[in-house]
Amino acid sequence: MRYRKMTEKQLLVYGARIRLGWFRKAEELGNVAAACRFYGIPRRTYYYWHSRWVSQGKALTSLYDMPRTPKSHTNDADDEVVSLVVQLRLGLGYGENALAHVLRRDYGVATSVHGVHNILSRAKLLEERKRRYAKPASSVTVSITRAKSDRWMSNIGSAKATSMTSSTVLRG
Repeated sequence: MRYRKMTEKQLLVYGARIRLGWFRKAEELGNVAAACRFYGIPRRTYYYWHSRWVSQGKALTSLYDMPRTPKSHTNDADDEVVSLVVQLRLGLGYGENALAHVLRRDYGVATSVHGVHNILSRAKLLEERKRRYAKPASSVTVSITRAKSDRWMSNIGSAKATSMTSSTVLRG
């Protein structure tokens, strides 16, 4: 028998139906503790989901697993500040540092450079910074020759230089 993976929506509905089964079993038995023992869940979990279900009008969607991360952060910039930053960026073409300074000086809005960066990146108004690569080093030439009395001599010099820059005597 071949099994298919469930989609995210199917998993949400599946979990919600299981939780709805908890409530029906509690009504059937007339005892929440017995229903929790039957399903092997803590009563605290039951009451958490039951309060969510009742507060949202007993809708099945209230029993869906919701992400724990909030949709917004308390320190997020207001919509007015976001629109102001975007307008200034499009109008003046200033960078993050200058925008933060102008906002503080002219508009009395205390937003950090990092905050301005986040606003601009969410609005997709940042350009990719060009990476600076180190210039390749000049090529080095190495010549090894055998001198009298079994000694090896190596000359290391730059390709640009016309004369030898360093010479060492190595024993063989």
